[in-house]
Amino acid sequence: MCSPRRTIALPRAGVQVGLVNFAYVLLQLVVAAQTGSLAMLSDAFHNLSDVGAAWVAFKCERLARATPPPGFPFGMQRYQVGPGQ
Repeated sequence: MCSPRRTIALPRAGVQVGLVNFAYVLLQLVVAAQTGSLAMLSDAFHNLSDVGAAWVAFKCERLARATPPPGFPFGMQRYQVGPGQ
């Protein structure tokens, strides 16, 4: 089992990385608008989809760790499979 400190540190690190990636997307969009580069614009949207996928994975991980409701006696561990689909 993970130590309590590690359990708290991982979500914070995930949020920080997500914010840095989103800031990078915004920077790419600004550069694409200034230079008219279609390659930079397409890379910005590609990275935006990566940020969205990471957000979905983060949310599913949090749901999987939550206390299961009464109707789910085995928990929500299958939520971790969702982002991979």
